[in-house]
Amino acid sequence: MSKDNMPLSGTRVIDFTQVMLGPCATQMLGDFGADVIKVERPGTGDLSRNFFGETSEEAMNNAVFVSLNRNKRSVEIDTKSVAGRQQVLDLIRMSDVVVDNFRAGVMDRLGFGYDALSQINSRIICASGTGYGPNGPYAHKGGQDVLAQAMAGVMEKTQDPSIPKSIYPTTLCDYSAGMHLVQGILAALLMREKTGRGQKVGVSLYDSMIAMQMQEAAQWSKHREVLNWAAMPLTGVFDTTDGAIVIVGAFKTNPLRDICTSL
Repeated sequence: MSKDNMPLSGTRVIDFTQVMLGPCATQMLGDFGADVIKVERPGTGDLSRNFFGETSEEAMNNAVFVSLNRNKRSVEIDTKSVAGRQQVLDLIRMSDVVVDNFRAGVMDRLGFGYDALSQINSRIICASGTGYGPNGPYAHKGGQDVLAQAMAGVMEKTQDPSIPKSIYPTTLCDYSAGMHLVQGILAALLMREKTGRGQKVGVSLYDSMIAMQMQEAAQWSKHREVLNWAAMPLTGVFDTTDGAIVIVGAFKTNPLRDICTSL
């Protein structure tokens, strides 16, 4: 499909994000046809460019960085300089969406918060991905995938209670929050068609993980019972005597009957 015929063709996104949550979101927007302009710090760029501690051109385009930054254009701008700030504002005047995943309040301190940007572009949508949201005791703390896993209770979810708690082996929170942030941006773009004005949207790693456990949260809130799908009877990963590994998902009316029939 030609990029001109894609859902977000003609939509310009200014991307201040780095590492995983934000780049995951802006990459999806680029995949949908948006013109994504990634603003990077002069010399070092996105933190994930230096993921392996090397600074060669090949290392700065490593697999971790490239996997979350396709379909984007990149520009180096010193956002703290007068000239750099003006360059950014000139870009935003001609754009639809601004995305960041800094700590809460950083964009405001840089002069790129929604209140300031909406004065020069009333249609602008400002989307932020944070660790713990804009309010509350953790609002200004840095967020990481593994911290959100722990605080949201994901590390508690194991099949066998005797197994030590461990970090989930992929960046579950970053990917989840990135997808939720895209949902918010798309909803804001639709709302703008009705109102003619942009708005501020946001998602946090923590809230995203709580949302991914809505059934568990509801069960605890109503019955004070822990709902752990991985620990349900007849469900799990099992080693067989002939060396095979079998996974059983017994989420149905009479699983024992069907298992016995299969055996």
